[in-house]
Amino acid sequence: MIMKKLQAISYYFSMVFGAVVWLYCAFLLYTVSIWWVIIGVILGGVGVVPVAIVLSIINIGNGGFGALLNIFVGLVIFFTTRHYGLKYYLESL
Repeated sequence: MIMKKLQAISYYFSMVFGAVVWLYCAFLLYTVSIWWVIIGVILGGVGVVPVAIVLSIINIGNGGFGALLNIFVGLVIFFTTRHYGLKYYLESL
């Protein structure tokens, strides 16, 4: 019973984690240039995260590794909570 409630809540938490990862990537791009954020938003809004990943790989020597690690950990948390939330939703149908 508790597990099903946690799975239901995890879907909503995944939205929060996704927003946090997106905002982190947007702030990371903004520290370099506002044009990177504009390019990411033009790519459909979701393009902010891949552009931030590419920018972190390019700047790997200047602290980009920590940013890259933060992005990937955030994405793992996002997709894990989304998976468990959708699993609960599909079971309840």
